[in-house]
Amino acid sequence: MNPFVLATRSLVGVVATAAFCLSVSQAAVSDIVVVVNKDNPITSISQKEGKKIFLGVSRHFQHGAKIDLVDQNGSSELRGEFYSLIAEKTVSQINSRWAGLIFSGEAIPPDQVDNSAEVIKWLEDHPNGIGYIDSAFIDDRVKTILTLR
Repeated sequence: MNPFVLATRSLVGVVATAAFCLSVSQAAVSDIVVVVNKDNPITSISQKEGKKIFLGVSRHFQHGAKIDLVDQNGSSELRGEFYSLIAEKTVSQINSRWAGLIFSGEAIPPDQVDNSAEVIKWLEDHPNGIGYIDSAFIDDRVKTILTLR
């Protein structure tokens, strides 16, 4: 067989396999959602508003209530992905941002929990709370106000 034809067939096979693997891995990844307590009157926020909240810029909801922020701790795999999507920042940049806010006295750090299930438990006790979770964990105790891919 012609070496050119053989090489072309091999390349087509590699590309097809890579495309299939990529599509399977993308399908397995859940969305990340920003959630609030189910009784919070907020129904949605923009990504820009979410960015301001999670960077400590906005400290009150649109209806005037003070925001209680919960974050996932450094060992959470979701944390890095969330901050990349919401603010185009790394976890190191987020940590530096919050360190500056805390040091200057401009803000107190958000409470931190271990995972999405703990965020939901935390939000149950905080009517003005806001956090982020893997969409696979959504239940009737929280309300989704923003979906990130």
